[in-house]
Amino acid sequence: MLVKRTKALLLAVIALALLTTAAEADTPDHKHSVAVIIGNKAYKDPTPAVAYAHRDAAAMKRYLVSVLG
Repeated sequence: MLVKRTKALLLAVIALALLTTAAEADTPDHKHSVAVIIGNKAYKDPTPAVAYAHRDAAAMKRYLVSVLG
Protein backbone atom coordinates (compact mmCIF):
# COMPACT_ATOMS: atom_id res chain seq x y z
CA MET A 1 0.00 0.00 0.00
CA LEU A 2 2.86 2.36 0.83
CA VAL A 3 4.42 1.74 -2.58
CA LYS A 4 1.16 2.70 -4.30
CA ARG A 5 0.97 5.91 -2.25
CA THR A 6 4.58 6.76 -3.03
CA LYS A 7 4.06 6.17 -6.76
CA ALA A 8 0.89 8.26 -6.73
CA LEU A 9 2.68 11.09 -4.91
CA LEU A 10 5.57 10.97 -7.35
CA LEU A 11 3.21 11.13 -10.32
CA ALA A 12 1.37 14.05 -8.74
CA VAL A 13 4.63 15.95 -8.21
CA ILE A 14 5.68 15.32 -11.82
CA ALA A 15 2.29 16.49 -13.10
CA LEU A 16 2.49 19.58 -10.89
CA ALA A 17 5.97 20.34 -12.17
CA LEU A 18 4.85 20.08 -15.78
CA LEU A 19 1.78 22.24 -15.24
CA THR A 20 3.50 24.92 -13.21
CA THR A 21 6.48 25.13 -15.53
CA ALA A 22 4.11 25.79 -18.42
CA ALA A 23 2.26 28.39 -16.35
CA GLU A 24 5.41 30.30 -15.36
CA ALA A 25 5.26 32.48 -18.46
CA ASP A 26 1.81 33.69 -17.40
CA THR A 27 2.84 34.56 -13.84
CA PRO A 28 6.41 35.92 -13.77
CA ASP A 29 6.14 37.53 -10.30
CA HIS A 30 5.80 35.05 -7.43
CA LYS A 31 7.03 37.15 -4.53
CA HIS A 32 3.64 36.97 -2.76
CA SER A 33 3.02 33.27 -3.43
CA VAL A 34 2.57 30.83 -0.57
CA ALA A 35 3.00 27.06 -0.45
CA VAL A 36 2.35 24.62 2.37
CA ILE A 37 4.61 21.58 2.24
CA ILE A 38 3.88 18.70 4.60
CA GLY A 39 6.43 15.95 5.16
CA ASN A 40 4.35 13.46 7.12
CA LYS A 41 6.59 10.80 8.59
CA ALA A 42 4.22 9.00 10.98
CA TYR A 43 0.95 7.30 10.10
CA LYS A 44 -1.53 5.20 12.07
CA ASP A 45 -1.05 1.45 12.16
CA PRO A 46 -0.67 -0.62 10.02
CA THR A 47 1.15 1.87 7.76
CA PRO A 48 4.84 2.04 8.70
CA ALA A 49 6.70 5.31 9.25
CA VAL A 50 8.19 6.96 6.17
CA ALA A 51 11.87 7.58 6.81
CA TYR A 52 12.34 9.88 3.81
CA ALA A 53 9.28 12.13 4.27
CA HIS A 54 11.28 15.12 5.52
CA ARG A 55 13.79 14.81 2.66
CA ASP A 56 10.90 14.76 0.17
CA ALA A 57 9.45 17.90 1.75
CA ALA A 58 12.84 19.63 1.64
CA ALA A 59 13.26 18.67 -2.04
CA MET A 60 9.81 20.04 -2.83
CA LYS A 61 10.69 23.31 -1.08
CA ARG A 62 13.90 23.61 -3.11
CA TYR A 63 11.95 23.02 -6.31
CA LEU A 64 9.25 25.55 -5.48
CA VAL A 65 11.71 28.24 -4.49
CA SER A 66 14.33 27.71 -7.19
CA VAL A 67 12.11 26.88 -10.18
CA LEU A 68 8.84 28.66 -9.44
CA GLY A 69 10.23 31.54 -7.44
